[in-house]
Amino acid sequence: MRPIAFWVLFTALSLGIVGAVLCAPFPLGMPGEWEWDRVSVPESLGIALLLPALTAALYVGFVWLGAARIDGSGTAKLTLWLAGLVVAGFAWLWIVQEAAPESYQLSKTAWVLYFRGSSGYFSEARDEAGDLETYLANYEKKMSEGDVLHIGTHPPGLIAGVRVLLGLCRTVPVIADVANATEPESVRAAFAVLNQTSRHSSSLVSPVDRAVLWLAALVVQGSVALTIVPLYGLLRLFCSRRASWLAAAFWPAVPAVAVFCPKSDCLYPMLVTGFLWLWLRGITCRSWLLCALAGLVFWIGMTCSLAMLPVAVIALVSAMCVVGAGPQTQGPSAGGGSESRLAIPRLIQRILPQAAAAVGAFLLACTIVWCVWNVNLPAVWRLNFQNHAGFYDAYQRTYWKWLLVNPLEFTVAVGVPLSLLAGWSIFRDGGRVGRSACGLTLGWLITIGSLWLSGKNMGEAARLWIFLMPFLICVVGPLFESAGSGPGSGGVGGNLGTGFGWAIALALQLVTTMAIVTHIAGFHYPQFVPPA
Repeated sequence: MRPIAFWVLFTALSLGIVGAVLCAPFPLGMPGEWEWDRVSVPESLGIALLLPALTAALYVGFVWLGAARIDGSGTAKLTLWLAGLVVAGFAWLWIVQEAAPESYQLSKTAWVLYFRGSSGYFSEARDEAGDLETYLANYEKKMSEGDVLHIGTHPPGLIAGVRVLLGLCRTVPVIADVANATEPESVRAAFAVLNQTSRHSSSLVSPVDRAVLWLAALVVQGSVALTIVPLYGLLRLFCSRRASWLAAAFWPAVPAVAVFCPKSDCLYPMLVTGFLWLWLRGITCRSWLLCALAGLVFWIGMTCSLAMLPVAVIALVSAMCVVGAGPQTQGPSAGGGSESRLAIPRLIQRILPQAAAAVGAFLLACTIVWCVWNVNLPAVWRLNFQNHAGFYDAYQRTYWKWLLVNPLEFTVAVGVPLSLLAGWSIFRDGGRVGRSACGLTLGWLITIGSLWLSGKNMGEAARLWIFLMPFLICVVGPLFESAGSGPGSGGVGGNLGTGFGWAIALALQLVTTMAIVTHIAGFHYPQFVPPA
């Protein structure tokens, strides 16, 4: 296939699938079980898309400038380029969300974070966790009550985080003032409607409450943008600087993170990639300190969500592949015979010292929390797991239907262009891209395959699997190497890093995000009208 034909087909598939999802009259999910809503598109949408379209063009231009200069940059300049990409990603997320129809812009902060039906962590922190120490001491008992929704299926980390923000804004009023001053007009209007609606229920949103809600949204969106840094670090384990830069630039263009900000699910990719970056760097360098830090990051993630737990599988598989690439496993007998049967035990033995450092840091953090705040986190996690299983007793789901729907939903949520590139990378490269890349890919496939087949997530895969979306970018990374020939340089069988293949793919990904953000609602919340 010639390069022009390849890109015509790639573009047609990307836009065709997205167009069908947005316009075809079929439900986005399963009627009677779970569906995503389509948004009524206003006539002024074309004008609203002008600014995000310009921002997308500037974003691609910035990525191009960085790609041309990053190989020759020293540590200081590299840091500046990455910081610039983080800022550019944050700006893109801000502007593309503001292009959505009314109530689905950044104004969704008010509805999503305030109401218990959407998340509940703010209300729980403000109304129930005034005495945080007592609240944490009673958290295990609270989990035993069997709540199958947000609070009952999560550890206390998110509630404690919101409580810290409340304390900061009350203790240092200037923080609340600055936060309120940075609210865009859509957010101010949403809070005004919320207060008018709540006037008869004596639950007005105070200026401090507004500041905390808006700060929480900024923290979530900032963490999405900051995910670029550990993601770049992961890619650098098996890709050049330029390829890592080009691949990491796709992360802010993943539709799901723009649709689901400011939900806590968007926090987890930074923790997941940060943990794996520290872990694999520690394994590579045989650094106990880096692995201990990885254990602490994993613990922080586990205080927020059980979503971190399956990432341990990816960590183990990828570490064994990294160690397996070392000279000590090479040799005449490495390919077969009795030596091959000892390969996996030997690899596990090799990573035991670093694993002990990570596990030790994790257990130490659990012990400190137990001794200081009387929180038995393992018991809490067990109850969270039980409550999550109880969700499907209260809300029926049909296993075989979601077995078919979840992969399709995930493909659209991560972006059809990126999904096509990931499939192409796996088909093209197989195991020839280096064991670090193959380890991450294999671990990811095992993890997402297990979640898919187990039926742990039947519905809302687009949101619940956000923590697994950065791995698709790791899969795509090797495609952006400059060497060889490919769609960007004369042949389909090689790389996209030469020429402008990467720019076409990134532009399509950004267009996909604009389309999904402006046409699909990520949340079910009431459409409030100010009372007369």
